[in-house]
Amino acid sequence: MDYSEYEDPELSREFNNTLMGLNFRFEDKTDSGNDYKIAYFKITNVNSNIKLKNTILSVGDNINQIPNVEFNPTENGKVAYFRKQDSNDSFIFWTDSTGIIQSIEYNHY
Repeated sequence: MDYSEYEDPELSREFNNTLMGLNFRFEDKTDSGNDYKIAYFKITNVNSNIKLKNTILSVGDNINQIPNVEFNPTENGKVAYFRKQDSNDSFIFWTDSTGIIQSIEYNHY
């Protein structure tokens, strides 16, 4: 697993494991070095999954497994967004043209 630490624009730590297809970034908006919270992650491998609204999802699954997803076309297939209603968290599902999930991303704003 690769590890990186950054100080600009805020304190952050990033972990990347290409073998498992995982990338995580934690940020400390207080700049104290003691208050890291997850800010981003990306899953790109079928061996890793996430549970959303009682549904376990993985790369290779069909996007139709997720109810109430907003589709936004892009040049390279589709992007499907899922956003919690009560926070600034969003999940982005990158799919191919048939709706098969290619990667899963989480962002906290």
